[in-house]
Amino acid sequence: MFDSSLFVVSTNNATNAKPHGCNNGALVDRFGVLIQGLLAIVAFSTLMLKRFREPKEERRPWRIWFYDTSKQAIGALFIHFANVFLSNLAEEDPCSLYLMNFLLDATLGMLLIWAGVKAISCVVEYKQFTLLTFGEYGDPPQAAAWIGQCALYMLIMVFEKTVISLVLLIPGWTKLQEVLLDSIPNPQLELVLVMLIVPFIVNAIMFWVVDSLLMRKYKNKTTPESPESSKSVEVSTRLVDEESEDTRLGQDEKQSSIKTSGQAPPKLINRYERNRVETGDGIHIYSYKVEARITSRFAHTTICSRVVNTAQHAQSVVFNMQIPKSAFITNFTMNVNGITFIGSVKEKTVARSLYAKARARGKAAGIVRTNSNDMEMFRTEVHVPEGSKIQFEIHYEEMMQRKLGVYEYNLNLQPGKLVPQFQVDVYIYEPKGIAFVRAPNSLGEHFEGLVKVTTSNQKAHVCFKPTLHEQRKCHNCSSTAVDGVFTVQYEVIREDNGGDLQVSNGYFVHFFAPINLSPLPKNIIFVIDISGSMWGLKMKQTVQAMQTILDDLGHDDFFSIIDFNHNVRCWSDELVPATSIQTSEAKKYIQEIQPNGGTNINEALLRATHMLSNAMNYGVTDPRSVSMIILVSDGDPTVGEIKLSAIQKNVKKRMRDEFSLFSLGIGFDVDYDFLERIALENRGMAQRIYANQDASQQLRDFYQQVSSPLLRKILIEYPDEAVTDVTQNSFDKYFSGSELVVAGRVEPHGYSVLQSVITASSGTMDLSLQAEADVHELDEILALQRHVNPGFARQLWAYITVNQLLAERSLASTAAKKRKITQKIVSMALEHQFVTPMTAMLVESESGDERLLADSPKGPKQDCCAGGGNFLHKQK
Repeated sequence: MFDSSLFVVSTNNATNAKPHGCNNGALVDRFGVLIQGLLAIVAFSTLMLKRFREPKEERRPWRIWFYDTSKQAIGALFIHFANVFLSNLAEEDPCSLYLMNFLLDATLGMLLIWAGVKAISCVVEYKQFTLLTFGEYGDPPQAAAWIGQCALYMLIMVFEKTVISLVLLIPGWTKLQEVLLDSIPNPQLELVLVMLIVPFIVNAIMFWVVDSLLMRKYKNKTTPESPESSKSVEVSTRLVDEESEDTRLGQDEKQSSIKTSGQAPPKLINRYERNRVETGDGIHIYSYKVEARITSRFAHTTICSRVVNTAQHAQSVVFNMQIPKSAFITNFTMNVNGITFIGSVKEKTVARSLYAKARARGKAAGIVRTNSNDMEMFRTEVHVPEGSKIQFEIHYEEMMQRKLGVYEYNLNLQPGKLVPQFQVDVYIYEPKGIAFVRAPNSLGEHFEGLVKVTTSNQKAHVCFKPTLHEQRKCHNCSSTAVDGVFTVQYEVIREDNGGDLQVSNGYFVHFFAPINLSPLPKNIIFVIDISGSMWGLKMKQTVQAMQTILDDLGHDDFFSIIDFNHNVRCWSDELVPATSIQTSEAKKYIQEIQPNGGTNINEALLRATHMLSNAMNYGVTDPRSVSMIILVSDGDPTVGEIKLSAIQKNVKKRMRDEFSLFSLGIGFDVDYDFLERIALENRGMAQRIYANQDASQQLRDFYQQVSSPLLRKILIEYPDEAVTDVTQNSFDKYFSGSELVVAGRVEPHGYSVLQSVITASSGTMDLSLQAEADVHELDEILALQRHVNPGFARQLWAYITVNQLLAERSLASTAAKKRKITQKIVSMALEHQFVTPMTAMLVESESGDERLLADSPKGPKQDCCAGGGNFLHKQK
């Protein structure tokens, strides 16, 4: 490796200059070996001393300590024997050459080792080779990780020794060698000084420093006496199963939050790997992965989360996640220390009975779901002893709604902490082809360019996989920048105005969204609540939205404005054309509104229906136009008719079949259920407007969805002998950018090709369109695909059916009708494993001796969506 003659020449000069010193071979004779043995013992005793000097909460287990220090031992032995070998190349006084090697190792070499460790650590973190990170050995610690790290450390040692050897070839070292040990005439004393005393002092310092570089400490700033130790510490997270994605059932994953409460500091257990983020509360987070499969507009998402309680005490671990309001939970499982709880949907009466028994025993803890904008919080808690491993897994399904020409998949990401293994995968498969896929940077500029989108004709894959470094808010921050909603948008190719008819697994789904049609003229009355509760920001944002909405009215449109508090006022007593003059006058009127007084919703809506009826009776409006009322309110009625059922009945009686009512509820105080019922009953829809966000933009966005009606009186029909259990197939209106969806069962011995006929009225003519699909073709295609849901058609049909039944139930006029619909919902939910307001999920251990109860009751003031809240209870 090196030219030994160079060392001989140098040492010869030293020999001629100074005849005394160590003899050649003195380093490896009996006395030299004895001294080297003593050096090894006293040097490594410093590492033992260092371990016992470490704070108790940072102290490594013996196995981890052995893995860390053995790397140093191997490296130190390599350096030592290399120095002995190089020193013995000298013909005279090898001790001085050994000492020069050693001192360079302890100074320049130390700097090289530090640089090498840092460089390799950066590469390992960038490549996410977790088990090659110094000090990280897996869970449980793996010998393979230790071997790999030893190999890397040896590469650093070889690099360091090579550089030091090259440095010694620089001329000038001979003069230092001549005087280095000049004052010590006794060769054995020189050997003891060179091989024992100086190395012991320097090695003690080196070992202490290098061990700190290679180890990974637990740090807990909370002590049992500190007031902070008694507080609950919340850590949002997403944890994922680390098994091969090809062997995971469903392979779909999502988001969570972990909350812990305890009063003692964390305890270090026999795990010491990078697949863990220290939270200071004894709960360690391994990974956060999400996988969603969207097959023909139907999304299936699964979350699998893993944590470990490393505290010195038992504590409660809480799993939180936000899921879309429109989604149905289809499964929830949990594994605690090897005990697996498997979920199955039951009737709510059974669930509540179990819950009541559990509460009587004082063991209720539960899953809770609460409303949070367009998301709902799913929460489960389990009390576990120290050292416990917990795995959570939840599945939910939802249909992608087309709005303003795009489908949008939203995923709430709030890990709260840095997560070593963080990954989101969204797989999209559309049989007719994908027009575009985009992932807007909804998480902020920090993650610009980190989302990878790959597309083909029918498939797309969106991947978001930030490294630990990329998750940090700043270069040295320990907090995460991942906090927000991850969004994927896409659109499909549309070649046939008859729609996309798909048949799979004995079910059909028909997506109808025709294009290239002219908008129908519309007659629109804005009914605006100006009661005292609208004062301030609500009214200001409503006025701002109305300014834009009035500008967007078409030249063929007619409109008017009604505002109400305890009184009802009309800007115009009749519909007027949306000319620039009229819209300017209307904007001035809106600008001068001053909220005050009570809320007379009943009289305002009746006035609006009367105005539309008069316009139609007197021929003011186009016979092919669309008439609608848009109600904006933030509270319950307080003046006039205040009984909600009476208002609902009055409006229904006065509304013609040609009219539609759209309800917008501002804030959380409004009775959203009432607004939804009155809208659904009158061929419209409802939406909550969140006052703590940009309400003005929300109002404008809603108006954009209904501002361009393209068709009216749509009927989609199929051969009676070919299909059964068809969902709603007649629709009052079709708006630009939206989509109508019909699903049903296909008779097993029917046609090989399913056909449909669509009739509708456009702005200029009556239309008749057709669509058809091969009954077996799609199943053959899906069988060859990866990352798809082959049972999508069946689940999508069930999803639509249950939602329509829930809407019908909310409008049922008698208790008998409501009970009958409830029975249908329960039957469907049990068959398709949906957690609905009428069902609950019983999560049982495989042995059946432990149970968890996931309930989802819906209170009268809760939001409209399926599933109001979930409660979990553990019992034995």
